[in-house]
Amino acid sequence: MNTRSNTRRRQPAKPIIGPRRQQGVVMAVALIMLLMLTIIGVTSMSSGNLQEVMARNMLDRNYAFQAGESGLRDAEIDVENNMTAGTNFDTSCTNGLCLPPASTADPPVWETINWDSASLTRDFGEFTGGTDYKNALVPNLAAVPKYIIEYNDIACDPTVPGEELGTAVKFDKYRITSQAAGRSNVARIRLQSTYRKRNGRC
Repeated sequence: MNTRSNTRRRQPAKPIIGPRRQQGVVMAVALIMLLMLTIIGVTSMSSGNLQEVMARNMLDRNYAFQAGESGLRDAEIDVENNMTAGTNFDTSCTNGLCLPPASTADPPVWETINWDSASLTRDFGEFTGGTDYKNALVPNLAAVPKYIIEYNDIACDPTVPGEELGTAVKFDKYRITSQAAGRSNVARIRLQSTYRKRNGRC
């Protein structure tokens, strides 16, 4: 009598699948994002600081420009009130009253003069009595605006319009150069104007 074996083939047990091990991808992405945010923040701060410096420099230059304009206006009043036929102009720029260089090849006066010398320049308000405006202006500036006056000693030419009106009226030409600083000495500016005075030295 044949008997069947009731033995069964055992199947290998299936492994229990647990949570996968972390590979660190999320952390790497988070670090990259954090780095990018840091770079953006630093760039924004640097850009803000740069804009602040630019605005401050522009304001400083504006102070210097306004002070230079004030120097020109003060010099024009000086010419109108004080320049006469007896006023002495020389190539040494004594008291800020200059003659142009003898040759056009020579550098202009305003580039060679010592602007820090009180004997070669004229201070704002020094010869016009503009003390009230000077007291309001100077405390906001690094230095008092200065100027020089050049007399154009070329003989008057009646053929040039405006040189002569009729037979007695003539005009002198003065070139004024003003130098001024802003709230700091870093911002410096020079401005020029040509002023004509009727019945002066010409």
